[in-house]
Amino acid sequence: MSNAVKFTHFGHIAVDVSVEKQNNDTSILNVVVEDTGIGISEHSLKRLFQPFVQADSTSTREYGGSGLGLSIVKSLLELLSGSIKVTSEPGKGSCFSFQIPIEEAENESLPSLPKPKHTLQMFNEPLSVLLVEDNRTNAMVAQAFCQKYGLKVQWVTDGLQALKLVAKTSYDLILMDNQMPNLGGIDTTKIIRHELKLTTPIFAFTADAQEETRNAFFNAGANYVIVKPIKETTFYEALLFLKEHQEKKRINA
Repeated sequence: MSNAVKFTHFGHIAVDVSVEKQNNDTSILNVVVEDTGIGISEHSLKRLFQPFVQADSTSTREYGGSGLGLSIVKSLLELLSGSIKVTSEPGKGSCFSFQIPIEEAENESLPSLPKPKHTLQMFNEPLSVLLVEDNRTNAMVAQAFCQKYGLKVQWVTDGLQALKLVAKTSYDLILMDNQMPNLGGIDTTKIIRHELKLTTPIFAFTADAQEETRNAFFNAGANYVIVKPIKETTFYEALLFLKEHQEKKRINA
């Protein structure tokens, strides 16, 4: 659904969910997501579910993303004994459908959710954070962790927006995604460091755990790299690193 929204500029997006009963206690959950988006070529369809693959070389530059989403979907479905298929035509849209065997269960009332924990104040005063992330889900997770530790967050979805803000606003921390539309995280970091001459701590987010990507961020001027998916443990460790950075800066001042 996220991809359908991202790649559909006009027309419609339709989601159909149904359950097909089998002869035994097992049923089949069918989900179909159909759109009138940009579509995918026949050549690209053959490798679409491979890791770090997108429909063409311009997709990352124009739309962002790492090319991991559909690979993860396929792996999860295989673990659940399910399957996925896709039909598409360039310029006309795509249709993704998947099936999962499910077991029927009694409708039991769910326990109430625990109340959220109190904000943990790691810093003497709330820090201002610029979050640069094009994926809404990742942004929601990052914002939730920031709020838990008393950080005030402003969110933008690409590097160009980030550059406009940092040129006129001072932040205590910049959280920078890697693959984004218009201007990626590494290039944005370079501009912040070498053209704007800003020393604001920059923590990079990347789904690519390869050493080459990490080094590219560090060479661009990033202070820390967090590998996605974002987990609270790794986020907390990053904040500890930031706290130590602030202490050293204060002592040397």
